[in-house]
Amino acid sequence: MRNVLHIFRSRDKRTLRKISIPVQYLYVLLAGRDRALCLTESQLYTRMLAKVAHYNQLRTEQPS
Repeated sequence: MRNVLHIFRSRDKRTLRKISIPVQYLYVLLAGRDRALCLTESQLYTRMLAKVAHYNQLRTEQPS
């Protein structure tokens, strides 16, 4: 099984910590991140559509 080694430095910058993470966990984290990005983008797009619809409604209500 393949692992990815991450090395972190402590806050006092005197000691190093090594953490070995299996690649499968990284795939799960990346998939979760991508899903969160897609959901956020779709929410922003829906909000923009609602604003445009409201703006168009206001334009049609104005007397010419």
